[in-house]
Amino acid sequence: MEEIDNNSFTAGRLLIKKHLQRESDFELEEFAELYAQALWLERREMDLMAAAIAKAFGGDKE
Repeated sequence: MEEIDNNSFTAGRLLIKKHLQRESDFELEEFAELYAQALWLERREMDLMAAAIAKAFGGDKE
């Protein structure tokens, strides 16, 4: 298994903190599960924001 580099781990922890309000030292398995959830929420937030901006300018997201 590849090691997670420090920048990726830090970015993951920040996403977890932002979306799940969890901040602690995680085991790798727990980190992976929480990161997947936080990443899904981040993508959803970005999709909604893109749709809102497109709607504000009278267009569609796609």
